[in-house]
Amino acid sequence: MSNIFTRRLVGMSPSSASDLVVYTTPASTQVVVRNILVSNTSGSSQIVQLFLELAGNTPTVLFETLAANQVFHLDTRIGLNPGDQLHYRAFGGSSALTITGFVFPD
Repeated sequence: MSNIFTRRLVGMSPSSASDLVVYTTPASTQVVVRNILVSNTSGSSQIVQLFLELAGNTPTVLFETLAANQVFHLDTRIGLNPGDQLHYRAFGGSSALTITGFVFPD
């Protein structure tokens, strides 16, 4: 049986100097990410990066330039195994991030 998980991070201002780990898949667990929603809550455009770091692989980066007050929605199915991580970085302002998916404990 699966459980729904949601990660909401509001009013974030991660800098270009560092990224923020927003989710690490726990041991003995598999996750399917279904939706990623990013909103630019600042008054100017900014670049957003979401890193998908799968164990043993080079991180995959999603780049998206968001205009002021714009929302980016990704309807997807990304499988995560134990130890896989999602990282987030935004350049130039505050933003909000919501990630939802399903958790499948072993």
